[in-house]
Amino acid sequence: MQGFAQQGYWYLGGRGGYASQTRKSSTATNTQKESNWSFSPEIGVWLSDRVQFGLGINYAGSKAPTANFTNGTIYPGTAYTSAFGGTLYWRYFFLQGEFRPFAGLNFTYLPGKNRQDYDQNQSPPIEDGKGTSLSWGVNLQAGFSYALSDRVAAVGSFGLFGYTSYNSKIGTTERTINSFGGDFSTLGNRFTVGIYFTL
Repeated sequence: MQGFAQQGYWYLGGRGGYASQTRKSSTATNTQKESNWSFSPEIGVWLSDRVQFGLGINYAGSKAPTANFTNGTIYPGTAYTSAFGGTLYWRYFFLQGEFRPFAGLNFTYLPGKNRQDYDQNQSPPIEDGKGTSLSWGVNLQAGFSYALSDRVAAVGSFGLFGYTSYNSKIGTTERTINSFGGDFSTLGNRFTVGIYFTL
C-alpha cells in the first residue's frame, strides 16, 4: 500500500496549529499570555510517481503582550499580527511502499498586518500603532510520507535550508531580518505533520 502516488492524480491536504503560553514572574503584577495559530490548506498534483507539485494557502496570526516606553512612561499594551499568503513547492520522493522520504524546494510569500493597542488610561495617552509586514523565503526541505490507506497519507517535514527575509513596519519604526542557513529537528516547532487525501 503506497497510496495513489501516480502521474495525473490530484490531492488535497493541509495542516493547522495553535499554541498558547502563559508567563508570570514573582515581581509581576499581571499574568502575560501569548498565543500563535496557523491554518494552511493545500492542493497539488503528482507529476509522476515520484514528483509532487503543490500550492499551500497560509493564514497565521499571533497575540502577545507589548510595551512602549515614551517620555519616561511605560505604556503596556497588546500586539496583534495576521498574515495571509501562499507557498509553492516541489517534492521528489524516494523508495516505494508505505514509507517514502522526500526532498523538495519551496517558495513562500506572506504579507501581513501588525497592530499594537496601548492602555489609554495612562497620562498622557499615546496613539495605537498600525503597520505591515512581509515575509518571504526560498528553502530546501526534507520530510517523509506514510500511507495510512490507499488514498490517505500523513506527510511530515522536519528540516529547512535556505534564505528567509522578514520586514515589519509600524509607524516610523521599521525592522528587517535576513537569515540564511539550516534548521533540522524532529522536536519543537520545526517538525510538522499534515494529512493528504488523493482524489
